[in-house]
Amino acid sequence: MERVGLRLRGDKIIRRRGFSMSDRPNVVYVVHQYPVETQTFVESEWRALAARGFRVDVFALHGDKRMAIVHEDLRGPRRVPILLTYCKFIAKLLMNFRIVVSGYPGILDSYKSAGRFVYSVVRGVQLAISVDRYSDVHLHAHFLGRTVEVAVIAKCLLGARARLTATGHAGDVANPLSVSRLAKSVERCDAVVCASSFVGDKLVEQTGVFPRMIVHCGVKTRTSSGRPTRPDVLEILSVGRMVPKKGFDDCVLAAQVLLEEGAKFIWTFIGDGPMRVELAQQADKCGLRQELRFVGALGNDKVLETMARADVFVLTPKQDADGDIDGIPVVLMEAMEAGCVVIASRLSGIPELVEHRFNGLLVDPGSPAQISSAINLIRSANIDLDHMSSKARHTIRQDFTAESGAERMEELILSLKG
Repeated sequence: MERVGLRLRGDKIIRRRGFSMSDRPNVVYVVHQYPVETQTFVESEWRALAARGFRVDVFALHGDKRMAIVHEDLRGPRRVPILLTYCKFIAKLLMNFRIVVSGYPGILDSYKSAGRFVYSVVRGVQLAISVDRYSDVHLHAHFLGRTVEVAVIAKCLLGARARLTATGHAGDVANPLSVSRLAKSVERCDAVVCASSFVGDKLVEQTGVFPRMIVHCGVKTRTSSGRPTRPDVLEILSVGRMVPKKGFDDCVLAAQVLLEEGAKFIWTFIGDGPMRVELAQQADKCGLRQELRFVGALGNDKVLETMARADVFVLTPKQDADGDIDGIPVVLMEAMEAGCVVIASRLSGIPELVEHRFNGLLVDPGSPAQISSAINLIRSANIDLDHMSSKARHTIRQDFTAESGAERMEELILSLKG
Protein backbone atom coordinates (compact mmCIF):
# COMPACT_ATOMS: atom_id res chain seq x y z
CA MET A 1 0.00 0.00 0.00
CA GLU A 2 1.31 3.42 -0.89
CA ARG A 3 2.26 5.69 2.00
CA VAL A 4 3.15 9.31 2.28
CA GLY A 5 6.76 9.68 3.35
CA LEU A 6 8.42 12.77 4.75
CA ARG A 7 11.59 14.66 4.00
CA LEU A 8 12.77 15.90 7.35
CA ARG A 9 14.66 19.11 8.01
CA GLY A 10 15.34 19.29 11.72
CA ASP A 11 11.88 19.75 13.19
CA LYS A 12 10.57 20.59 9.71
CA ILE A 13 9.35 18.18 7.07
CA ILE A 14 8.69 18.14 3.35
CA ARG A 15 6.08 15.69 2.09
CA ARG A 16 6.99 13.13 -0.54
CA ARG A 17 5.75 9.82 -1.91
CA GLY A 18 7.23 6.53 -0.68
CA PHE A 19 6.32 2.92 -0.06
CA SER A 20 6.04 0.80 3.05
CA MET A 21 6.99 -2.85 3.57
CA SER A 22 6.61 -4.36 7.01
CA ASP A 23 9.95 -6.17 6.96
CA ARG A 24 12.01 -3.08 6.20
CA PRO A 25 13.26 -0.37 8.55
CA ASN A 26 12.47 3.29 8.08
CA VAL A 27 15.52 4.77 6.38
CA VAL A 28 16.60 8.33 7.19
CA TYR A 29 19.27 10.02 5.07
CA VAL A 30 21.30 12.64 6.94
CA VAL A 31 22.60 15.19 4.43
CA HIS A 32 24.12 18.66 4.34
CA GLN A 33 21.37 20.38 2.39
CA TYR A 34 17.92 19.98 0.91
CA PRO A 35 16.90 20.97 -1.69
CA VAL A 36 20.16 19.73 -3.14
CA GLU A 37 22.26 21.99 -5.35
CA THR A 38 25.45 20.23 -6.36
CA GLN A 39 25.14 16.86 -4.63
CA THR A 40 22.31 15.60 -6.83
CA PHE A 41 23.63 12.02 -6.60
CA VAL A 42 22.44 11.82 -2.98
CA GLU A 43 18.84 12.56 -3.98
CA SER A 44 19.12 10.13 -6.90
CA GLU A 45 20.20 7.40 -4.48
CA TRP A 46 17.42 7.89 -1.94
CA ARG A 47 14.79 8.13 -4.64
CA ALA A 48 16.04 4.87 -6.16
CA LEU A 49 15.98 3.27 -2.70
CA ALA A 50 12.40 4.45 -2.17
CA ALA A 51 11.48 2.90 -5.52
CA ARG A 52 12.74 -0.42 -4.14
CA GLY A 53 10.08 -0.34 -1.42
CA PHE A 54 11.67 1.58 1.46
CA ARG A 55 10.16 4.51 3.26
CA VAL A 56 12.91 7.12 3.01
CA ASP A 57 13.04 10.34 5.02
CA VAL A 58 15.68 13.03 4.68
CA PHE A 59 17.11 15.08 7.54
CA ALA A 60 19.00 18.10 6.16
CA LEU A 61 21.31 20.28 8.22
CA HIS A 62 20.61 23.21 5.90
CA GLY A 63 17.83 24.04 3.47
CA ASP A 64 15.18 26.40 2.26
CA LYS A 65 12.68 26.99 5.08
CA ARG A 66 10.12 28.24 2.58
CA MET A 67 9.83 24.70 1.21
CA ALA A 68 9.14 23.18 4.63
CA ILE A 69 5.95 22.88 6.66
CA VAL A 70 5.75 22.72 10.42
CA HIS A 71 5.90 19.21 11.82
CA GLU A 72 2.43 17.98 12.79
CA ASP A 73 3.60 17.23 16.35
CA LEU A 74 4.37 20.92 16.93
CA ARG A 75 0.81 22.06 16.22
CA GLY A 76 -2.11 22.70 18.55
CA PRO A 77 -2.83 20.16 21.30
CA ARG A 78 0.22 18.04 20.36
CA ARG A 79 2.64 20.58 21.90
CA VAL A 80 2.66 18.84 25.28
CA PRO A 81 3.72 15.47 23.83
CA ILE A 82 6.52 17.07 21.79
CA LEU A 83 7.68 18.96 24.90
CA LEU A 84 7.79 15.69 26.81
CA THR A 85 9.74 14.16 23.92
CA TYR A 86 12.29 16.96 24.14
CA CYS A 87 12.61 16.42 27.89
CA LYS A 88 13.06 12.68 27.36
CA PHE A 89 15.92 13.11 24.93
CA ILE A 90 17.59 15.86 26.95
CA ALA A 91 17.55 13.45 29.91
CA LYS A 92 19.06 10.73 27.72
CA LEU A 93 21.70 13.16 26.51
CA LEU A 94 22.69 14.01 30.10
CA MET A 95 22.87 10.32 31.04
CA ASN A 96 25.05 9.56 28.01
CA PHE A 97 26.98 12.82 27.95
CA ARG A 98 30.32 11.21 28.79
CA ILE A 99 29.91 8.80 25.86
CA VAL A 100 28.90 11.64 23.54
CA VAL A 101 31.88 13.78 24.53
CA SER A 102 34.32 10.87 24.20
CA GLY A 103 33.33 10.61 20.56
CA TYR A 104 34.41 14.19 19.93
CA PRO A 105 38.16 14.51 20.63
CA GLY A 106 39.60 18.02 20.59
CA ILE A 107 36.40 19.64 21.80
CA LEU A 108 38.29 22.17 23.92
CA ASP A 109 41.05 22.89 21.38
CA SER A 110 39.34 26.04 20.16
CA TYR A 111 36.10 28.00 20.28
CA LYS A 112 35.40 26.70 16.78
CA SER A 113 35.69 23.06 17.87
CA ALA A 114 33.46 23.69 20.90
CA GLY A 115 30.90 25.47 18.74
CA ARG A 116 30.91 22.63 16.22
CA PHE A 117 30.30 20.16 19.05
CA VAL A 118 27.37 22.15 20.42
CA TYR A 119 25.86 22.41 16.95
CA SER A 120 26.20 18.64 16.42
CA VAL A 121 24.57 17.91 19.78
CA VAL A 122 21.61 20.21 19.08
CA ARG A 123 21.05 18.76 15.62
CA GLY A 124 21.55 15.22 16.91
CA VAL A 125 18.79 15.75 19.48
CA GLN A 126 16.53 17.21 16.78
CA LEU A 127 17.18 14.21 14.55
CA ALA A 128 16.39 11.77 17.36
CA ILE A 129 13.14 13.59 18.12
CA SER A 130 12.18 13.65 14.44
CA VAL A 131 12.41 9.86 14.12
CA ASP A 132 11.26 8.93 17.64
CA ARG A 133 7.97 7.66 16.23
CA TYR A 134 9.80 4.80 14.47
CA SER A 135 10.38 1.54 16.30
CA ASP A 136 12.96 0.45 13.70
CA VAL A 137 15.13 3.06 12.02
CA HIS A 138 18.24 3.04 9.84
CA LEU A 139 20.24 6.27 9.72
CA HIS A 140 22.54 6.84 6.77
CA ALA A 141 24.88 9.85 6.61
CA HIS A 142 26.44 11.03 3.37
CA PHE A 143 29.99 12.37 3.94
CA LEU A 144 32.06 11.55 7.01
CA GLY A 145 32.03 15.03 8.49
CA ARG A 146 29.36 16.95 10.34
CA THR A 147 26.51 14.81 9.01
CA VAL A 148 27.91 11.62 10.52
CA GLU A 149 28.75 13.44 13.78
CA VAL A 150 25.08 14.47 14.08
CA ALA A 151 23.91 10.96 13.21
CA VAL A 152 26.24 9.35 15.78
CA ILE A 153 24.68 11.46 18.55
CA ALA A 154 21.16 10.61 17.38
CA LYS A 155 22.01 6.90 17.34
CA CYS A 156 23.31 7.13 20.89
CA LEU A 157 20.00 8.69 22.01
CA LEU A 158 17.77 6.29 20.08
CA GLY A 159 19.44 3.15 21.40
CA ALA A 160 19.14 -0.36 19.99
CA ARG A 161 16.28 0.42 17.60
CA ALA A 162 18.63 2.52 15.43
CA ARG A 163 21.43 1.43 13.15
CA LEU A 164 23.88 3.81 11.51
CA THR A 165 25.83 3.64 8.27
CA ALA A 166 27.70 6.33 6.36
CA THR A 167 29.28 6.97 2.97
CA GLY A 168 32.80 8.36 2.62
CA HIS A 169 33.39 10.32 -0.57
CA ALA A 170 36.83 11.95 -0.98
CA GLY A 171 38.21 14.91 0.94
CA ASP A 172 36.08 14.01 3.97
CA VAL A 173 38.27 10.90 4.31
CA ALA A 174 41.55 11.85 2.64
CA ASN A 175 41.76 15.33 4.21
CA PRO A 176 39.41 15.51 7.24
CA LEU A 177 39.32 18.41 9.68
CA SER A 178 40.29 15.99 12.43
CA VAL A 179 41.60 12.47 11.84
CA SER A 180 40.89 11.47 15.46
CA ARG A 181 37.29 12.71 15.20
CA LEU A 182 36.87 10.87 11.88
CA ALA A 183 38.14 7.67 13.53
CA LYS A 184 35.74 8.01 16.47
CA SER A 185 32.79 8.64 14.17
CA VAL A 186 33.36 5.64 11.90
CA GLU A 187 34.03 3.37 14.89
CA ARG A 188 30.52 4.17 16.14
CA CYS A 189 28.89 3.36 12.80
CA ASP A 190 27.52 -0.13 12.25
CA ALA A 191 29.12 -0.06 8.80
CA VAL A 192 30.83 2.39 6.49
CA VAL A 193 30.76 2.30 2.70
CA CYS A 194 32.93 4.30 0.31
CA ALA A 195 32.24 5.87 -3.07
CA SER A 196 35.43 4.45 -4.58
CA SER A 197 38.18 1.96 -3.81
CA PHE A 198 40.58 4.89 -3.54
CA VAL A 199 38.51 6.36 -0.70
CA GLY A 200 38.24 2.92 0.89
CA ASP A 201 42.02 2.63 0.99
CA LYS A 202 42.26 6.11 2.49
CA LEU A 203 39.70 5.18 5.16
CA VAL A 204 41.81 2.19 6.24
CA GLU A 205 44.95 4.35 6.20
CA GLN A 206 43.38 7.10 8.32
CA THR A 207 41.29 5.08 10.79
CA GLY A 208 42.06 1.37 10.49
CA VAL A 209 38.38 0.77 9.67
CA PHE A 210 37.63 -1.26 6.54
CA PRO A 211 34.63 -0.26 4.41
CA ARG A 212 31.85 -2.84 4.22
CA MET A 213 31.51 -2.32 0.47
CA ILE A 214 32.01 0.15 -2.36
CA VAL A 215 28.84 2.00 -3.34
CA HIS A 216 29.50 4.24 -6.31
CA CYS A 217 27.54 7.43 -6.67
CA GLY A 218 25.20 7.02 -9.60
CA VAL A 219 23.24 8.93 -12.20
CA LYS A 220 19.94 8.47 -13.95
CA THR A 221 20.07 6.83 -17.35
CA ARG A 222 18.39 8.55 -20.26
CA THR A 223 17.20 7.44 -23.66
CA SER A 224 19.89 8.18 -26.23
CA SER A 225 18.83 10.46 -29.03
CA GLY A 226 22.09 10.04 -30.93
CA ARG A 227 25.05 12.40 -31.06
CA PRO A 228 25.03 15.41 -33.38
CA THR A 229 27.38 15.40 -36.37
CA ARG A 230 30.76 16.68 -35.18
CA PRO A 231 31.30 20.13 -36.73
CA ASP A 232 34.53 21.83 -37.73
CA VAL A 233 34.33 23.97 -34.59
CA LEU A 234 34.79 21.68 -31.59
CA GLU A 235 32.27 22.16 -28.77
CA ILE A 236 34.08 21.67 -25.45
CA LEU A 237 32.33 21.75 -22.08
CA SER A 238 33.50 21.93 -18.46
CA VAL A 239 31.17 21.94 -15.44
CA GLY A 240 31.95 22.48 -11.77
CA ARG A 241 32.40 24.90 -8.94
CA MET A 242 35.03 27.52 -9.72
CA VAL A 243 37.56 26.54 -7.04
CA PRO A 244 41.27 25.62 -7.31
CA LYS A 245 40.84 21.86 -6.99
CA LYS A 246 38.75 21.70 -10.19
CA GLY A 247 41.76 22.67 -12.34
CA PHE A 248 39.94 25.16 -14.55
CA ASP A 249 43.02 27.39 -14.61
CA ASP A 250 44.83 24.53 -16.38
CA CYS A 251 41.99 24.37 -18.89
CA VAL A 252 42.41 28.06 -19.74
CA LEU A 253 46.14 27.51 -20.36
CA ALA A 254 45.34 24.47 -22.49
CA ALA A 255 42.92 26.59 -24.53
CA GLN A 256 45.67 29.12 -25.14
CA VAL A 257 47.88 26.36 -26.60
CA LEU A 258 45.02 25.19 -28.85
CA LEU A 259 44.44 28.73 -30.11
CA GLU A 260 48.12 29.16 -30.91
CA GLU A 261 47.99 25.92 -32.91
CA GLY A 262 45.08 27.19 -34.99
CA ALA A 263 42.35 25.00 -33.50
CA LYS A 264 38.75 26.11 -33.90
CA PHE A 265 36.71 25.56 -30.75
CA ILE A 266 34.19 27.01 -28.33
CA TRP A 267 34.84 26.08 -24.69
CA THR A 268 31.92 26.64 -22.30
CA PHE A 269 32.40 26.69 -18.53
CA ILE A 270 29.29 26.15 -16.38
CA GLY A 271 29.54 26.91 -12.69
CA ASP A 272 30.12 29.62 -10.17
CA GLY A 273 32.52 30.19 -7.33
CA PRO A 274 35.32 32.37 -5.99
CA MET A 275 37.58 31.86 -9.04
CA ARG A 276 35.06 32.77 -11.72
CA VAL A 277 36.15 36.40 -12.16
CA GLU A 278 39.82 35.44 -11.97
CA LEU A 279 39.37 32.78 -14.66
CA ALA A 280 37.53 35.18 -16.96
CA GLN A 281 40.33 37.72 -16.53
CA GLN A 282 42.91 35.01 -17.24
CA ALA A 283 41.04 34.10 -20.43
CA ASP A 284 41.04 37.76 -21.57
CA LYS A 285 44.80 38.06 -20.97
CA CYS A 286 45.35 34.93 -23.07
CA GLY A 287 43.31 36.38 -25.96
CA LEU A 288 40.51 33.85 -25.51
CA ARG A 289 37.51 36.16 -25.17
CA GLN A 290 35.79 34.65 -28.25
CA GLU A 291 36.65 31.02 -27.54
CA LEU A 292 35.92 30.74 -23.79
CA ARG A 293 32.47 31.33 -22.32
CA PHE A 294 31.77 31.52 -18.59
CA VAL A 295 28.00 31.23 -18.21
CA GLY A 296 27.70 30.80 -14.44
CA ALA A 297 25.67 28.21 -12.59
CA LEU A 298 22.79 26.47 -14.39
CA GLY A 299 20.14 24.00 -13.27
CA ASN A 300 20.85 20.31 -13.73
CA ASP A 301 18.38 19.95 -16.61
CA LYS A 302 20.06 22.78 -18.51
CA VAL A 303 23.49 21.26 -17.85
CA LEU A 304 22.34 17.94 -19.30
CA GLU A 305 20.94 19.72 -22.36
CA THR A 306 24.29 21.39 -22.93
CA MET A 307 26.10 18.06 -22.53
CA ALA A 308 23.92 16.56 -25.24
CA ARG A 309 25.33 19.12 -27.71
CA ALA A 310 28.98 18.99 -26.61
CA ASP A 311 31.67 16.98 -28.37
CA VAL A 312 34.18 16.89 -25.53
CA PHE A 313 33.80 17.15 -21.77
CA VAL A 314 36.88 18.22 -19.79
CA LEU A 315 37.23 17.99 -16.02
CA THR A 316 40.80 17.70 -14.77
CA PRO A 317 40.81 18.07 -10.96
CA LYS A 318 43.95 18.36 -8.87
CA GLN A 319 44.81 18.49 -5.19
CA ASP A 320 44.54 22.02 -3.82
CA ALA A 321 46.89 23.78 -1.41
CA ASP A 322 44.89 22.57 1.61
CA GLY A 323 45.05 18.95 0.46
CA ASP A 324 41.42 18.77 -0.67
CA ILE A 325 40.64 16.56 -3.67
CA ASP A 326 37.69 15.39 -5.70
CA GLY A 327 36.48 11.81 -5.55
CA ILE A 328 34.78 10.53 -8.68
CA PRO A 329 32.91 13.63 -9.91
CA VAL A 330 29.32 12.72 -10.70
CA VAL A 331 29.32 15.29 -13.51
CA LEU A 332 31.85 13.05 -15.30
CA MET A 333 29.35 10.20 -15.09
CA GLU A 334 26.62 12.45 -16.49
CA ALA A 335 28.86 13.48 -19.38
CA MET A 336 29.71 9.85 -20.19
CA GLU A 337 26.03 8.90 -20.02
CA ALA A 338 25.29 11.79 -22.40
CA GLY A 339 27.80 10.38 -24.90
CA CYS A 340 30.53 12.99 -24.57
CA VAL A 341 34.17 12.03 -25.02
CA VAL A 342 35.62 12.84 -21.59
CA ILE A 343 39.07 14.04 -20.58
CA ALA A 344 39.82 13.67 -16.86
CA SER A 345 42.70 13.45 -14.38
CA ARG A 346 44.55 10.44 -13.08
CA LEU A 347 43.52 11.36 -9.56
CA SER A 348 41.81 9.67 -6.61
CA GLY A 349 39.02 7.37 -7.82
CA ILE A 350 38.65 8.78 -11.34
CA PRO A 351 40.60 5.91 -13.03
CA GLU A 352 37.97 3.56 -11.56
CA LEU A 353 35.50 5.30 -13.88
CA VAL A 354 37.59 6.41 -16.87
CA GLU A 355 39.89 3.92 -18.59
CA HIS A 356 42.41 5.63 -20.84
CA ARG A 357 41.64 5.27 -24.57
CA PHE A 358 38.82 2.84 -23.80
CA ASN A 359 35.95 5.00 -22.55
CA GLY A 360 37.76 8.33 -22.23
CA LEU A 361 41.15 9.99 -21.96
CA LEU A 362 43.25 10.55 -18.82
CA VAL A 363 45.88 13.21 -18.16
CA ASP A 364 48.11 14.00 -15.22
CA PRO A 365 46.71 16.55 -12.74
CA GLY A 366 47.94 20.10 -13.31
CA SER A 367 49.12 19.53 -16.89
CA PRO A 368 47.72 22.01 -19.45
CA ALA A 369 50.01 20.51 -22.12
CA GLN A 370 48.48 17.07 -21.69
CA ILE A 371 44.96 18.53 -21.78
CA SER A 372 45.64 20.29 -25.08
CA SER A 373 47.29 17.13 -26.47
CA ALA A 374 44.25 15.06 -25.55
CA ILE A 375 41.94 17.53 -27.29
CA ASN A 376 44.21 17.48 -30.35
CA LEU A 377 44.02 13.68 -30.36
CA ILE A 378 40.24 13.98 -30.52
CA ARG A 379 40.50 16.58 -33.32
CA SER A 380 42.85 14.37 -35.33
CA ALA A 381 40.27 11.57 -35.66
CA ASN A 382 42.99 9.02 -34.89
CA ILE A 383 40.66 7.37 -32.39
CA ASP A 384 37.13 6.08 -32.87
CA LEU A 385 35.13 8.67 -30.94
CA ASP A 386 31.78 6.96 -31.48
CA HIS A 387 33.19 3.68 -30.12
CA MET A 388 34.62 5.50 -27.10
CA SER A 389 31.30 7.23 -26.45
CA SER A 390 29.49 3.90 -26.65
CA LYS A 391 31.89 2.30 -24.17
CA ALA A 392 31.52 5.27 -21.82
CA ARG A 393 27.73 4.94 -21.79
CA HIS A 394 28.04 1.17 -21.24
CA THR A 395 30.36 1.75 -18.24
CA ILE A 396 27.82 4.05 -16.61
CA ARG A 397 24.87 1.73 -17.18
CA GLN A 398 26.77 -1.25 -15.83
CA ASP A 399 28.25 0.17 -12.61
CA PHE A 400 27.38 3.83 -12.03
CA THR A 401 23.60 4.21 -12.00
CA ALA A 402 21.48 5.36 -9.09
CA GLU A 403 19.67 2.04 -9.29
CA SER A 404 22.85 -0.03 -8.88
CA GLY A 405 23.85 2.10 -5.88
CA ALA A 406 20.40 1.65 -4.32
CA GLU A 407 20.65 -2.11 -4.84
CA ARG A 408 23.89 -2.20 -2.84
CA MET A 409 22.38 0.03 -0.15
CA GLU A 410 19.40 -2.31 0.11
CA GLU A 411 21.76 -5.23 0.62
CA LEU A 412 23.62 -3.31 3.33
CA ILE A 413 20.50 -2.14 5.18
CA LEU A 414 18.85 -5.55 5.24
CA SER A 415 22.06 -7.29 6.29
CA LEU A 416 22.31 -5.07 9.37
CA LYS A 417 18.66 -5.54 10.26
CA GLY A 418 19.48 -9.22 10.84
